[in-house]
Amino acid sequence: MKKLLMAVFVLLFLTACQSKTEPSYRLLDNHQYIQVEDNRFEFEDQWMVTSDIDGGYQITYSVSDVVVEVKDTVVTVVGDTCTFTRQPSGLFQTDCDDTNKTALIKYLDSVTLVEGETIQTSLFGNGIIGYIAALIILLALIIFTGFIGFNPAALDAYFEFKAMFKLRYKDRPEYADWYKKQQMLMYRAFFVITIILFVLVLIFMFNR
Repeated sequence: MKKLLMAVFVLLFLTACQSKTEPSYRLLDNHQYIQVEDNRFEFEDQWMVTSDIDGGYQITYSVSDVVVEVKDTVVTVVGDTCTFTRQPSGLFQTDCDDTNKTALIKYLDSVTLVEGETIQTSLFGNGIIGYIAALIILLALIIFTGFIGFNPAALDAYFEFKAMFKLRYKDRPEYADWYKKQQMLMYRAFFVITIILFVLVLIFMFNR
């Protein structure tokens, strides 16, 4: 029983300490192109690919023939009929008319690589079913440990029940009073710990 309780507590602790890493991505038309390789980003069936050029890198896209070149902090967007350049100061130089400039300027977002973050998840990944399952398990443990820990007759019955599954016992083993008290104290400690865990899971669930 002690091994089972410890396994449950370890499982709950490890689950509570889980983390997940969000993927890195680039933006285009407010869509997140997720990084699937070092130089490839995908959104549904669309993609963008980065490649090295002299002094920097460039980005090509599956949705158009536009090419974005990044050299140091200078960004040049090359379209079919015109180009425009964003200087480090934020100023633009362009030979595009307003319509073409508007069509090309959206590609600037893809220059920024948004790094994925490691996020600590709450118990059971924020799933309400996981919380309910944890609460049911903990409630069962609270009832069991409380019943055994505060009821000597129940402890004797539990010892007798365990002895039924141990073939090496020819007769029901007799336990010393000091051992019974020690076991009751252990179950009372587990009872208190499980109540604390139950309350913590409730807090996590209502704050999810």
